[in-house]
Amino acid sequence: MYATLAVIMLAVACFTVLVLRRTGGRQDVGRAQLESFGYLGAGALALAAAAVFVLGLAGVSGGKPELVAIIGLFVFVVYLGIAYAVAHLVVKSR
Repeated sequence: MYATLAVIMLAVACFTVLVLRRTGGRQDVGRAQLESFGYLGAGALALAAAAVFVLGLAGVSGGKPELVAIIGLFVFVVYLGIAYAVAHLVVKSR
């Protein structure tokens, strides 16, 4: 089960990077800020996926790799929400 969750985490990270690269348009401060937050979050999610995979291969029992994966995905979603709010506030303050 841990491998499936790690692959899902990697897919979400790749999809985030793909969406950020595809949605071009105007280049303002808010957009640049949101892109940097998105890339940082996608990189952190990929590292968390690697950690889940290593924990699973190491034989950690009790569902801990799966728990790390679920928490990582929830934290990523919250992080993107906060990043959007910060970028929105940066644009509004200018």
